[in-house]
Amino acid sequence: MTDHPDIVATGARYDRMAETPAAQLTDGLTMLAGLFVALLGLAAMMPMYRAKRAARS
Repeated sequence: MTDHPDIVATGARYDRMAETPAAQLTDGLTMLAGLFVALLGLAAMMPMYRAKRAARS
């Protein structure tokens, strides 16, 4: 299946597209947005964590 000409051609096309500056910028921005969302989620959970910890003390 991996030797099928259509799959090989599609893979080569995606590899060429991934090398363009626009694709690299998009990948970078997507990674930064994901990191931001993850940190925002952690920050939102901190008050709950602190409240549980204070209740145990």
